[in-house]
Amino acid sequence: MKITEVGNKYLVQLGKRQLMLEEVKNEKGIKLFTIYEVKTYKTGEKEWSPDTAQAKKLTYKDAPDDIKKILRTFKLKI
Repeated sequence: MKITEVGNKYLVQLGKRQLMLEEVKNEKGIKLFTIYEVKTYKTGEKEWSPDTAQAKKLTYKDAPDDIKKILRTFKLKI
């Protein structure tokens, strides 16, 4: 599967952890979501962390229906 487009990015706070949800499309145009924890990673001597500047901070109340469905599927409460 090849990701051809990255759409909206959402930042979700779960206690002390932050999750990033990215809306992506594959080469067939099917919409998918990637979910990963936002933290600092070491790469050799350098540190790297995902860019969260473009992400929308999300609360369950304001979340789009498709995001609410994902959060319910994984039983994530924000």
